[in-house]
Amino acid sequence: MNNKILKIAFFSIFLAGSAHSQNNAISLKSGESADVGAVYWVKNCQSKLKQILGVEVLEGNNPALQLNVRDELVTASRQNCTEKVMGGVVYATAGQVTEKQKAIIKYRVKYETTEGPQQSTHSVQFDLYP
Repeated sequence: MNNKILKIAFFSIFLAGSAHSQNNAISLKSGESADVGAVYWVKNCQSKLKQILGVEVLEGNNPALQLNVRDELVTASRQNCTEKVMGGVVYATAGQVTEKQKAIIKYRVKYETTEGPQQSTHSVQFDLYP
């Protein structure tokens, strides 16, 4: 009986994990763009950001994808901040996609802050379609 409950619990976790990872994928067709995520540097919900220096692909480089960052006021939601702070939004643009592809991109955002140079690393899955 306990073994059956364990199997059901494992299967439920597997399904929840599968659904979660599917929701994290960004789907793009040739020529489309989509926001990937907000970036910022805060301490006690106060921005320490002077400037976003750029975004750099570390792993999974795909010639059909280009990552950029635009300056924008953003919500520092991971720190539960209520007011928007100086930051940016990383966005992806798909170039010419000739066949369906899946790409997992690891990228780094570099910042100039009042505390010196900083960086953050992120990962995202893209599903690309012609």
